[in-house]
Amino acid sequence: MLKKQTLWIGGIVLGTWLLAWVIFLRPYHRDISNFQQKMKLLHANISGLYQSEYPPYPKLLDQLEEQNKTLLNQLQSFVENLNIPLKERYPTSVVEFRGQWDEQLRQIRQQANSIGIAVEEKLGFSQALPSNISEPYWIAEDLGIAILQQLLELATTQKELKKINQLNFLDLEQAPMATQPFLRQFKLEIVFESSPAFVPFFLQSISKPSNRLPYLTVSEMTMTIGSQADTISTKCILAGLIINPTGKLEAKPLDSSSGPQSVPIWEK
Repeated sequence: MLKKQTLWIGGIVLGTWLLAWVIFLRPYHRDISNFQQKMKLLHANISGLYQSEYPPYPKLLDQLEEQNKTLLNQLQSFVENLNIPLKERYPTSVVEFRGQWDEQLRQIRQQANSIGIAVEEKLGFSQALPSNISEPYWIAEDLGIAILQQLLELATTQKELKKINQLNFLDLEQAPMATQPFLRQFKLEIVFESSPAFVPFFLQSISKPSNRLPYLTVSEMTMTIGSQADTISTKCILAGLIINPTGKLEAKPLDSSSGPQSVPIWEK
């Protein structure tokens, strides 16, 4: 009976968050898509003028170029608070990378222990790392630590987080690109155990840009019965974004239905 009650509560709080997401957070996705479509149209018009058998009309060309410049400035201002912060240069040393990750994870465990939250022994990267560490690994490390810190900060006020079970980084082996795309996504999977009421607080905290976290999309989420009484286990696949206003425009920035893609899986 208690398990069924926990699932009902989990369903209610998740439904509440999904409603908030549709009303308040979807505009970010629409804005990104709208910017890209406008830029595609402008680029097509400018390219068409240059490829025409007749010389381009200078005044019209100047107007289109000015529109493109204005749109780029608007987009740059828009994405400043959404993008994952990047450094000018990332080291390639596996020793430096492993040492930094282990130290940051040690601090996370220390903080978690001080407030009574269990943390699984293996989180994040496997022992088998490539000989040269590429940019996606450093970005994933910064993003993962920021999300773990966000969980623990919420736990100090909500006091309903019980355990951090998993942190997995997805699609780290990205092929080098000759031309930067309009959008890159860096995905990770986080699994934690908490009360049902904790979940919407966490989702709300990661869905708006802050000093600690960039804007994150939730591409998948499932909830199951937790190992402790009156708890649920939540698995989220999150993605941080890097939007390059002058990048290659072919790829879609975000799926039109972007957001939590899977209906929660209720398992007994």
